[in-house]
Amino acid sequence: MDISTTYFIFPLITLSIGLMWLVYHWPRGGVHETFSHHAASSCYATHYYAILFLITLPFLVYWYGVYFMPSHLVPIWTVWLFVIGCGFQILAAIVPEKGVTVRPHRILTGLSIASIYALSLYLTYINASSRLFWLMLMSGILLYVAIRGQQTPHKLWVQVGFYASFFALLVV
Repeated sequence: MDISTTYFIFPLITLSIGLMWLVYHWPRGGVHETFSHHAASSCYATHYYAILFLITLPFLVYWYGVYFMPSHLVPIWTVWLFVIGCGFQILAAIVPEKGVTVRPHRILTGLSIASIYALSLYLTYINASSRLFWLMLMSGILLYVAIRGQQTPHKLWVQVGFYASFFALLVV
């Protein structure tokens, strides 16, 4: 395994295990709530959630800017989209989704999703043949949530599907 793979695999495995631990240790709502809801269950959970993203997302940004961007010949502005998406995700993790901070949290999360989705659209545009399925899956998930809103069942799995589709789009 070369170093570029390590910068991609390490944070994904750490993030996956960390998010599973979050759901296991603070099981608020089970699979019917998002990771943010689980993290909002206590002050410790919120800190854990924020630290998890502060540790893992910089590695992914580094991997994208140093290895992915040059090898796929994508423009520098795509790095900024990725940085913006990760930055808003970290801010959303710091602001818990409870009480008076529900609206700011959802705005930050929405901005993160918008930048990640915009990046996904561009990456699919430059190589549609291998990425179209993953973009269609992401689009379907966003449409499903937009239609169902707060009535969306199994929110945790919907969230996992969206982000798994994004990371799959990066490796195909």
